[in-house]
Amino acid sequence: MKRIMCGMICLFALTALADSPNKKLDSGISPEREARIQERVKIMMSTMTLDQKIAQLMGTADQPVLARGEAISGINVKGATTLPQQIGISCSWNPELVRINTSYTSKLMRKLGMTLALSPMLDVSRNAHWGRMEESFGESAYLTSRMGLAFVQGMQTDDLRNGVAATTKHFAGYGNPNNDLREFLEEILMPHEVAVRLGNSQSLMPGYHAYDGRPAHANAFLLQEILRDKWGFDGVVVSDYFAVKQIHTAHNYEKDKLHAAVRALKTGVDIELPAGDCYKQLKKALEDGLISEEDINRSVKRVLVLKGRLGLLDHPAEKEKNIEMDPPEYRRRAYISACQSVVLLKNNGILPLKKKVKRIALVGPNADAVESLLGDYTHQTLSLYWGKKPLTGLNPKLVTLREGLTDKLGSDVELLYERGCEWTTSYKDAVKKVGNIGDEREKKVVEISSKDFGTPNPERAFEIARQSDVIIAAMGENRYLCGEGRSRGDIRLAGEQEAFVQQLIATGKPVVLIIFGGRPHVLTAVADGCAAIIQGWYPGKREEMRWRIFCWGM
Repeated sequence: MKRIMCGMICLFALTALADSPNKKLDSGISPEREARIQERVKIMMSTMTLDQKIAQLMGTADQPVLARGEAISGINVKGATTLPQQIGISCSWNPELVRINTSYTSKLMRKLGMTLALSPMLDVSRNAHWGRMEESFGESAYLTSRMGLAFVQGMQTDDLRNGVAATTKHFAGYGNPNNDLREFLEEILMPHEVAVRLGNSQSLMPGYHAYDGRPAHANAFLLQEILRDKWGFDGVVVSDYFAVKQIHTAHNYEKDKLHAAVRALKTGVDIELPAGDCYKQLKKALEDGLISEEDINRSVKRVLVLKGRLGLLDHPAEKEKNIEMDPPEYRRRAYISACQSVVLLKNNGILPLKKKVKRIALVGPNADAVESLLGDYTHQTLSLYWGKKPLTGLNPKLVTLREGLTDKLGSDVELLYERGCEWTTSYKDAVKKVGNIGDEREKKVVEISSKDFGTPNPERAFEIARQSDVIIAAMGENRYLCGEGRSRGDIRLAGEQEAFVQQLIATGKPVVLIIFGGRPHVLTAVADGCAAIIQGWYPGKREEMRWRIFCWGM
């Protein structure tokens, strides 16, 4: 009874974010305009060939293009401003911050000719071992709902003709055991329901997982009974990459890709990403009588209506020339977001640092590594992880902790640096083995660094630590320790990091521990010995922050 009452209170509170109670945002879609779009789509479909219709469902149609991109920390395009990862943003407890950020991202995406954001992730994440926790807003269904609604509102704007369609994901229960039906219905579904019923979100993506023994992409309970029948969702369902094929190859729920395509389409998956690997067989499925033309038309209509709502049927989106990807106002948003995302977990009075501090030892694998700044699904980490291209810290410029401190310190303060230890002794041992469910590119990942860091010298690190007034230890994770496909069984500091921090503490000098990464860590072995602990998450660009707030109180 308490949980039911809590759910009711949360829903009432969330309605305050809409223009009036129990009224969802209309995103500029008036009944009159919707009627005109529906009529135009009807006329269009009457002249389309079967191949043209199937192209719409494969996401390859150019009539017009529905260009897409990831946008949880800004648009993932080279040169664009990089914001803190979503788990960090959640620590701001500031939905308005999210709304403004995504409105900026939406404007940039429109300039780039992009009208579909494959974001936000609204999975309620209660398992810190899960690699994708960093993409979530955390464990609270209410906070995730508030932040998700603000994300959708900012991205879609007051008029979809000027905005970008938001895709809420991963529907539903991804990353959770889902063995408590009441928890699933009242908490896990809540952020998605709020996005649909209050935010008028236009797109949704199922997860790679199975719910109640059925793959999410083939789950009529989720995609029909809950999403469309109960909530009244009238937008587009897009697949996760390769997930339709995995109905057959990973879940063994259908006998081949043809039948996987049939199952997904009939269940309500309108577009198969990334390029219609299974949906290209829909013509054969129609010829074999496995589907009807109405099955195809139903999804084609949804896709075309979305394009109409986005204004693409009147004016196809085009990329502007001479776009400023990282303008000052966007950098300002990155700075504000970074300030609000960092969490001070402990402080015995050492922070802000006093003027009497004249020598600082800066150590740790994340002290001078751009890897410490970037979460999953930024342009830089996607290029690194999937494209095997080393991070450069340029375009946009990324400022590491060492660079920021060097710039801040005056001539009377000496900064001594030594890496001291690696992120881990073995990535293979640090993360769980990847299974057959998920992004199929995962098995081809090769770990590379942004630069040659050289061999860490722990003895020198301890030497400069003993010589200094304060030790700043920058520890934690990088993309190969956290993110999609990078779940961990042990969530203490990886490799030799924990032992390294213990030895720093043993010097007797105050240790300020800064943790970068995408998940909370178990710090039992070092927490008592540290003078201060800061959770920095993946802070993004952070060009102007320079850690001044915590280190110098500025």
